[in-house]
Amino acid sequence: MHRRRQWVLRGMAVGLQHRWWGLLSVALQRAVELVDAQSGPVSRRPSWYAEAHRLLGDCALGERRNADAIRAYQSYLEAAPPGAVDRDEVTAKLLRLGVEPNVLL
Repeated sequence: MHRRRQWVLRGMAVGLQHRWWGLLSVALQRAVELVDAQSGPVSRRPSWYAEAHRLLGDCALGERRNADAIRAYQSYLEAAPPGAVDRDEVTAKLLRLGVEPNVLL
C-alpha cells in the first residue's frame, strides 16, 4: 500500500507541475502580447522581454510542445542582447530540438 501511495503522490506532483507550466505560460504570453501591441521601437522593449520568451520556451518544453518551444527560444535569441549569459544554453536547447545552427535567428 505504501508503494501505491508513492505513485499516487508522484502522479499528483506531475499533474500540478504541468498545471503550473500552463498557468505561467498563459501569464507570460499575455505580457509579451501587451509589449508587442505597443508598436514602439525594439530598443524600447522592457528588460524582461527576452527572458519572458526564454521562460515561454521552458514552459512549452515542459509541456512537450516542441514547436512552441522552438518559436519562443528563437524569439529569445532575437530579443536578447549579444552578451546574454543564457544565450548559449538556449542555443543548445534548440540544437537538442533539432534546429540546425544556420536556422537560428
